[in-house]
Amino acid sequence: MKKIFLALILMTSMALNSIEPWKEHWIQATENLETANLQEALCEIIASTQAMNQDDVLKNPYVFVDRAEIYLRLKRYEEALNDLEFARDSQYLTKEEYIRVISLSLAIYTKLGMREKAHEAEEIFEKIYPCPLFEVSDKKVIVKNVPECEFSKKVLRYAVTDAFCEKEEDIKLIGNMLVAERTKMSCECHINKPNPQVSACKDWCTDVADGGQTFCTGAFSENKFCLASCQATIIALRKICNWCCDGGNFYKKCVKPFEDILSAMGGNCNPDMD
Repeated sequence: MKKIFLALILMTSMALNSIEPWKEHWIQATENLETANLQEALCEIIASTQAMNQDDVLKNPYVFVDRAEIYLRLKRYEEALNDLEFARDSQYLTKEEYIRVISLSLAIYTKLGMREKAHEAEEIFEKIYPCPLFEVSDKKVIVKNVPECEFSKKVLRYAVTDAFCEKEEDIKLIGNMLVAERTKMSCECHINKPNPQVSACKDWCTDVADGGQTFCTGAFSENKFCLASCQATIIALRKICNWCCDGGNFYKKCVKPFEDILSAMGGNCNPDMD
């Protein structure tokens, strides 16, 4: 009786410790992805999806999101989009996975020059990701939701200094907010009536922002944490550029600083801090 009991315990333990074949391949794929061994990662994740049954495919959409990231990094954009479109409609995606789907989709649409699709993805991304938010008064400028990524901090500091402050020392980082005394009045008198120059100015803002999103895709496609932070930062800069256009300040004071910010972009992001 004792031997039968021990045998049952051993069998139960083996069952609990066994990993389904598709999961083993997926684990190998993610490990290869982390070390940028992309071809091996692709082989393993294809093996993973081939080993899945219909229920596995339905309930584990993150595997296809991972495969889409591999395809993106291999510049196989159409295949990446197919996987993202499949995963996006799944009820089993977590919020974080859904953010990743939209972020990767935005990156690919931008890379392929699909502006309308990219703008649609931007609108969704803005609703689900905590993008930086500018609040401007006569005396202060506050930027909320500043990402922990050093790249985003650097660019947002540059933007605030360029538009609102005489020097960078006027800006303080408090938690996840940038707070600055407004010592420069560059964009101040807002107009409410339609103005064709305002529309043209905002079109320039959009064009420059599209260039910024292209930069994000090129610079951070190998780091999903930095990619999302970069995308969110560009959205915030486009909004403050539009706000400046509403003030009747146009290209020199609104768009040109935005272009200068993009030309000054650089630096690394620490994904552990995101």
